Parts: sequence; C-alpha cells; structure tokens
Amino acid sequence: MPGQDVRALMSMKVLCAPPEASARELVALMHAHTYSCIVISDGDRPVGIVTERDLVGVLHQILNGEQRNEVAASEFMSAPVLTIQEDRPVFEALVLCRSRHVRHLPVVDRNGGLVGLLTQSDLIGHHLRSIEVERARLDDPNAEARDLIAANERLKALAHEDALLGVGNRRAMEIDLQYTHEASLRYSSPYSIALCDVDYFKLYNDTYGHQAGDGILCRIVEVLQTGIRKSDRIYRYGGDELLVLLPMTPLESAKSTLQRLLEDLVGLEIGHSASPLGQLTLSCGVSAMQPSRRRILSWKQIFDEADHALYRVKRGSRNGVATFKGRAKDIAYGLDENSKRAPVA
Repeated sequence: MPGQDVRALMSMKVLCAPPEASARELVALMHAHTYSCIVISDGDRPVGIVTERDLVGVLHQILNGEQRNEVAASEFMSAPVLTIQEDRPVFEALVLCRSRHVRHLPVVDRNGGLVGLLTQSDLIGHHLRSIEVERARLDDPNAEARDLIAANERLKALAHEDALLGVGNRRAMEIDLQYTHEASLRYSSPYSIALCDVDYFKLYNDTYGHQAGDGILCRIVEVLQTGIRKSDRIYRYGGDELLVLLPMTPLESAKSTLQRLLEDLVGLEIGHSASPLGQLTLSCGVSAMQPSRRRILSWKQIFDEADHALYRVKRGSRNGVATFKGRAKDIAYGLDENSKRAPVA
C-alpha cells in the first residue's frame, strides 16, 4: 500500500444519476445493475451519494405515509459527498473511510470530475494483503538486514490505529485534519479541535505502574467516546495526549462538550494520590475554524492555537478547558481542591 495511489485500486464502473431522479428510479437502477450505491452527479461532478441504507430509510418513510411517493434523490442523498483525488495514496482513502464511517468513496480528478469509486471492503482487503506481504518479508530467513529494516518501516507505515487505545494514530490524525480543513474552506463550515493531556500522568505511572497507566488511558478514551457524537473522532498524537476532532462544531459548542466530558471524568473519582487534586483529571485546549474568521490555509494553525490554550491550563491549576481567544485567557472549567467541583470560571 505505501506508494500506491487510489487509481490503482478504484473501480471505473460507477452508477450515476441526476439529483432530480426519484427514489423509484434509483431502486430500479440498483436492482438492474446489482450495485450497492449510486453517485448523484451534476454533470460529471459528484454532489451526493445514495446507498442501500439511504433507500431503505426513505422507502420506510414512504410506506408509513411520512414521505410522498416521488421523492427526489436530492432530498435524501448524503451530501456534501466525501471524495478523494485519484492521485492520492490508498492509505488516505482507508483513513477517510474509517474516520467518517463511509463504505463508498467516489474518486475524482484534479478538476473534481468523477472518475471512479472505492469501496470499504476493497480497501480493507488490500490493506490486509499489504500487511501480510510485509510480515512475510520479515519472516524470510534469507532476507538481508537492510531489507528487514525497510520491510519493518513499511509495516509501520501501514498502521493507522493506535494498538493500545483502538483510536487513530498521529499519521491518521493529520490526514483527517487536512480533509476536514479543506471541507471547512470549501463549504464555509466550522470545526473544532481539542487537545487533551492527562494531568500528572508521569506521577501516575511512577505511583501505580505503567500497566495501570495504560489502563487509565483506555478508561479515559472510553469516557470521551461515550460523550461525543458518532461524527466526532479521537486520535492519540502523543504518549498521554489525545486530540478530539469535532466537525461542524463552533468554538462555544466544543467548549461545552469538553467541559461536560471533564465533569464526567471527575464524577468517576478515579484516585491519583500523587496529584495535588487527589484524583485523575484532564487539561484541554480548544480552538476552532469558523467561517467568520480570516482565511486560514492550514489546520496546523488551529492545532497550534489549541496547543497554546492547553499550555495556559497546564500552567495554572490544571483540570480545565481553555479556548483560544486572542491570548487564550478563557479557562472554562476547573476543579476546586476543596469541593472537587468548581463553577465555570
């Protein structure tokens, strides 16, 4: 998979229909061609996608009288449609399918014209075969040292998930952030990122052991995953550092979400005797890309702003959520050493 681009794996047989096509027409097309999805296109540009699941949903509404019989594709298709350029690495396509929970990924040329389609099953199959190839090279008793080193590096490059936490790793995070930022610019939509750092984590490891530390990181991820939407994503970008990506979310909403998550963690009262607060806590920095802001060309600036906000919390009493507003002075929540719960600052 490393070095291979999307065009090598995509299918050029794509079923298309215009936005005005009715649900009845789409069902007939999918039945006749035995395809599991239809790309809705305006000319040669994909504007949406209709899957079997979408059709089942709208047909259920029609049968229950909740929707008229001749509903158009534009009214129930998934849009805006997620696409990938044909010259992008296959690894990027895999990350996008995993992070966005999509099973079909239209492929476009540099001008945005539809040229093919990737399916999640094709991507996963290709990915697993690539892993097996590299593992076989590592097991080859006749391989030279430089070949083994190269095979090991290629195997590392195939990883998109953190083995311990079961969330995306840093490489996958950077790909997702890039695509999220580009979509934000294209559709003038907001997104927020939150950088989370476990307070006094080294002291926790020193006190309870590294195995317990690993367990705590898994528990924190569980708390975060329980409290976010399906469309939100979590990545591990450092040892005890996590990033929460919140698409279509303005700054204030992201701050409220992270404040609630910190409260959920505090409510578990997980002991941390080496912490001044006596229990396990998180510090978070939040920043956002919003349509009203000046044009920001890179997600890295949003990341740096969130990191600056996190630094403000870590310099203070910790266990807080700071948002980046100018100099990131807005710390939204903290834990009081006496009451264990503090009002919003």
